[in-house]
Amino acid sequence: ESSPCEWAGGTFIEIEWDMPDGADRDAQKRSAPPRSRSNRWRAPAWPRGNMPSEDEDIEAVKAANQRFYDAFGALDIEAMEAAWEPSDRALCVHPGWQALVGWDDIKASWQGIFDNAMLMHFNVQYVNVVAEGDCGWVTCVENITSVLQGRASNFGILATNIFVRTPQGWRMTAHHGSP
Repeated sequence: ESSPCEWAGGTFIEIEWDMPDGADRDAQKRSAPPRSRSNRWRAPAWPRGNMPSEDEDIEAVKAANQRFYDAFGALDIEAMEAAWEPSDRALCVHPGWQALVGWDDIKASWQGIFDNAMLMHFNVQYVNVVAEGDCGWVTCVENITSVLQGRASNFGILATNIFVRTPQGWRMTAHHGSP
């Protein structure tokens, strides 16, 4: 059962987790800390009547994902910047690279890629989109045709793209590409 609780910034929904059938409830009670209202997990809730539908969120995350690939394909750093959340928590892992954390380092990596590329064409397949609250993620296969430093190549990358809802709409906060 969940019940709304007031908070200065809005409403929270309390969630209580039930034990799976057959679980030893007495052993759990002995090892668990005493239960109080303060240690329950609470998730921010949308004001009644203003919550976007799941379909709207899925479509919005798909559109944000497409903006990322459009910027990448156009080798357009300004469009890439508009697709990302420009924060210190942003993370990017290009195939074969170390993780980059923070928008400044990520932007510099994209600029370097764009400066050395003449062509970047994507055929994105096997797209799976999930949206939960203010977070959404996409898994997909990027089939890429590129011309980098005068050499043409075709390759596939498994990508995970994570988005957050911001006042400006859905923005990428993490991209991870693996061969």
